[in-house]
Formats: sequence, structure tokens, C-alpha cells
Amino acid sequence: MIRDAFRDRQKSDYETIVNFSKEQATEMFEDMKIFIFKIENFILNENS
Repeated sequence: MIRDAFRDRQKSDYETIVNFSKEQATEMFEDMKIFIFKIENFILNENS
């Protein structure tokens, strides 16, 4: 997931136009929500 996100971000930084399908965007959005949830839990558990 992180590797794909990094690749897509670099692609959008260096290409003039980057198109993602609705399905790709939805999948990336769902992955992002899961990632943020895991990071938040990690941070909260580290400070307990």
C-alpha cells in the first residue's frame, strides 16, 4: 500500500496530468482511512 501511494504521488508530481478511475480513487481513499486509523492507534498506544 505504501509503495503504491509513493509511486502514485511521484507520478502526480512529475507528470502533467494524472488520471485515476473512480474505482482507483475509492480504493486509495479506503486504504488511506485504514492507514490513518492504524497510525492513530499506534500513537495513542505509545503514549499510554
